[in-house]
Amino acid sequence: MEIALQDYLNPGRTYSNRSAIKLPKDGTEKFGDSLEYLFMVRQNPFHETISEHPHDHIEYLEDMMDDEYNRCKLFPFSLEGDSRKWLDQLPTGSLTYWEEIRSTFINQFFDETRYWDV
Repeated sequence: MEIALQDYLNPGRTYSNRSAIKLPKDGTEKFGDSLEYLFMVRQNPFHETISEHPHDHIEYLEDMMDDEYNRCKLFPFSLEGDSRKWLDQLPTGSLTYWEEIRSTFINQFFDETRYWDV
C-alpha cells in the first residue's frame, strides 16, 4: 500500500498500535484502578539485572492486580531497558492473554543462573 507524501504529515493516517500485547475484550476493564496501578508498577520495574527474578516480578504484578485486563495493559510499563526492548520486538498482537504474557516473559528471562536463587 502506497501512502501519499501529505499523509505522512498526518500521524492519524499512518500510526498503528504495534504493541505485542492485544488487550483482552472480556469485559474486565477497570479504568478507575489503572492510574493507581500504573504508579505502583512504575515504582518497581524489571530491568533484567542478575539480582532480579522474573518469577518475583510476575508475582508482584499478580498480587497487585487481580484482573487480567489491567495486568495485560500495564505489563509493558513494568519493564525497562533491554527487557522493554525485548517486548517491543515481539510481533504485533502476538500476546493475547495474561498466561501467555506470563509464560513468554518467564521463558525469556529465567535462566540457570537464577535457578539456584529461587
